[in-house]
Amino acid sequence: MKKKMIALLMAGVMAVGMLAGCGSTNRSSQSESSTKQSSAESETKSTVVESSTEEVKEEPVTVTWWMYGGAADEHDLVMEELNKLLVEKINVKLDLVMIASSEFDEKVRLASMAGEDFDLVWTSNWKNHFDANVSRDAFMAIEDIVAEYGQEMVASMPDGLLDVGKVDGHLYAIPNQQILARQLGVYVQKEYAEKYNLTLTHIDDISEMYDFFDQIVANEPDVWPLLGTKGMTLSIETEKIYESLANGYVFIKKDDDNLTAVPEVIAREELFRTQNEWYKRGYVQPDFATVTDTTANAKAGKYICHLATYKPGGAEEVSNQQGREYIVIPAGEPYLQATSGQETMTAVNVNSKNPEAAVKLLNLVYTDKEVFNMLLSGIEGVHYNKIDDTHIQTVENCKYNYAGNAWKFGNQFLAYYNPQQIDGTWEETDKMNRESEVSPIRGFAFDSTNVQAELAQLDAVSAEFSKGQYIAEDIDAWMKERADKLEKAGLSKVVAEVQAQLDAWKASK
Repeated sequence: MKKKMIALLMAGVMAVGMLAGCGSTNRSSQSESSTKQSSAESETKSTVVESSTEEVKEEPVTVTWWMYGGAADEHDLVMEELNKLLVEKINVKLDLVMIASSEFDEKVRLASMAGEDFDLVWTSNWKNHFDANVSRDAFMAIEDIVAEYGQEMVASMPDGLLDVGKVDGHLYAIPNQQILARQLGVYVQKEYAEKYNLTLTHIDDISEMYDFFDQIVANEPDVWPLLGTKGMTLSIETEKIYESLANGYVFIKKDDDNLTAVPEVIAREELFRTQNEWYKRGYVQPDFATVTDTTANAKAGKYICHLATYKPGGAEEVSNQQGREYIVIPAGEPYLQATSGQETMTAVNVNSKNPEAAVKLLNLVYTDKEVFNMLLSGIEGVHYNKIDDTHIQTVENCKYNYAGNAWKFGNQFLAYYNPQQIDGTWEETDKMNRESEVSPIRGFAFDSTNVQAELAQLDAVSAEFSKGQYIAEDIDAWMKERADKLEKAGLSKVVAEVQAQLDAWKASK
């Protein structure tokens, strides 16, 4: 268009010159030259403006992410390099704030109440409690933002995982991908398993281990067969309704289509009797009821077995942590609980000024292997060296390593393997998550607002009786006294509230 207009203008000037005769020839030439120069300048200016528009990029948005744990020595160095990569990919920078575990809950609560504008924050059903934050409107509903900026993240998840981050149909947190299915495992020091010919590869009940435990008691006076575990539920028949209750006061039976709420004094009766039997048979240390820290004894190998979640690669992981070789015997079958996935999630602070950028960043960390592994393991050649495309070796005296925190940050299955890990662990874990039996109340979220006072009173009673089942001379009398006090503290009211919400949820399905 511009050239056509110039051509028409030149034609008009030439016509005027011809009509005016020779005397006007010089003026005509000057006019033509001026017109050409003006047009050229105009085009040059336009080109400069267009080029400048293309080159000018918006200033990157900084997303502040609050995470619990200690900061690595070279945290700032890695963040500087990581931010170059983030700016290149999505024009966002990360300010990762590591907060001591003991301070995390209170700091987050006070900051959100004060209206501080951090963006992402770690949450769960056991620390910085998800339900409590949602109840006090501390988290932002992000379903629309995730639909626009988190599609890759959502597409990578197993069906139903996102549901545990929802309350009343709104999405308030993104669950991280790690081990989701729950299955009990008995981790056994390999030395003793071989010495006493333990050949079990699977059990349905812990009593199947008793012959092995008895041999340890009879022949190994300096160790104990089992690390008693206060919170480990042995029964595979029931499930906690409300996982974030520290002591799980209400359960359901997994095969109960009526979804009847069962008080824990009934649901845990078998567990309490079993733990009392352990004590009387010498399977646990005599002072276990009063021991507050078992770390030193565990490191010294004093416990031949301990109970923990079974997972692919679990024996290798425990062996690496403890400095001695373990085998693992799975118990029961894997099961996806109602709240599986709430153990580690990421939410957007309701006061965030950059929620879109926050979700963009989370989406990238969740799906981009390069970004995820720099965040966890640092800079290649400085903090680790690649063995191949999937394995790395941390350098000696490394001053940056959040690899142990992979489960907190997004999709653990993107992480590089270290030499102690077994190839295929992530794939096997993902398969286990996707193929496990699913809770009949998957997607149900209990709102504890109406029973907060009762829950506080129940926690106080539970603390009073903590680990008493191990040393009770008369377990029936102990359980009755505990049950009576829990009832006075409001257990029936909590059970009724859970039942009412379960009935409403079932009716809405």
